[in-house]
Amino acid sequence: MLFHKWNWDEALEVRFEEGEARGEARGEARGVKKGITIGEAKVLDLMAKGYSLEQIKKILRDKR
Repeated sequence: MLFHKWNWDEALEVRFEEGEARGEARGEARGVKKGITIGEAKVLDLMAKGYSLEQIKKILRDKR
């Protein structure tokens, strides 16, 4: 038989860490989605201005 006293401090710490990990994952997903949206808009803008695919690649590489 297992005899172990419940430790509220430990339980709350684990809950906090798990919540933090979920929050980070959600934030990362939102950031990726926003980055893709911004990137698509930039590419479409450059295409509308008449830049070629190679020029667009160079422009985007140079901005890093």
